[in-house]
Amino acid sequence: MVILMKLRQWLPQFSVLTTCFTLIACGGSGVKPVVVAKYTPTALGQVLGSVNNRIMAYGGSGGVGYGSVGVHGHAVRWTGSMAIDLHDAGYEDTQASGADGEITVGAGYNSNSPTALMWTGNSTTATVLPSGAFPKSYAEGASGTSVVGYGSLGSVAHAMLWMPSGGAMVMNDLHPSSGFNATIAMAIDGTTSVGFGTNGSTDHALVWTGASNTPTDIHPSAGYPNSQASAVSGNFIVGFGDQGSNRHALLWSGTNNNPIDLTPAGFVGSEATSVKGNLIAGYVSSATETHAAAWTTSGGGFVDLHSKLAGLKYNGVLIDIQYSIARAVNASGDIAGFVVDTSGNSYPVVWSH
Repeated sequence: MVILMKLRQWLPQFSVLTTCFTLIACGGSGVKPVVVAKYTPTALGQVLGSVNNRIMAYGGSGGVGYGSVGVHGHAVRWTGSMAIDLHDAGYEDTQASGADGEITVGAGYNSNSPTALMWTGNSTTATVLPSGAFPKSYAEGASGTSVVGYGSLGSVAHAMLWMPSGGAMVMNDLHPSSGFNATIAMAIDGTTSVGFGTNGSTDHALVWTGASNTPTDIHPSAGYPNSQASAVSGNFIVGFGDQGSNRHALLWSGTNNNPIDLTPAGFVGSEATSVKGNLIAGYVSSATETHAAAWTTSGGGFVDLHSKLAGLKYNGVLIDIQYSIARAVNASGDIAGFVVDTSGNSYPVVWSH
């Protein structure tokens, strides 16, 4: 996937990290109670002429993400099972990474250099989010009309919060005055943003409140040399910490330094990518396999969503699935992500109940 490779080549310089049960998820604020064991997967449509479509987040009408059209990547928004191409012709490649309601955010690329973008509805004309003195920028997440991400100049990256003011989006630099060489904001819920900072040798999960550039460091007090926060919903924050060469999904309740390790028995690694109400999405991995997964915020429930993929078809053809990853949860408790077949092709998937 061309655009995925571009993103992965750009991000690591700011991070030192490399590398069926009946489960009831009781609804949080605005989130319906769901029975995860009854989830049914469906492969969604792909943009005309594209392959390798992946859902990365949930918006008001469905998932958002990207697909390959020829040698280029196009931002994609799903309405139900229908894929809508959001690609802005002013860029060689585009990718959507976050959404809320009718707002979709991500980046456009020219000559491998990203620019933070925001789309409204199905419009293919994206709004450029200002990044000040930083020539490269990327928008990661949205909540209401607020957007988070980061800008970079060389080896320096600053977490950013964009908010509307006077009819335009205004950038707030969230980077603290000391303690970290680089910071990245990954997600936002209301006035709470989460992400991580690196001092060149370790990564620490961070939490910001509003436009303050004084984040709270929630790095685990023991057991994990590095940590990152990936998503937030109310009081719950999820992400991962590393143990050796493996990532471990972590769940924080509030801004403490004692998260719960969600890695289930029988797996060597895991990552939590999304949380909504009391439901968490992500993946687990063994020495040979990677499976989409779901947990509850009680920390006591886990279901292997990959086990529900048997017989999954796209356009009537059985998908020979190699691995799966869950990326997003919506207010109804549906889970979205993607599967990859043995030929390396990816397909957007929703596990609905």
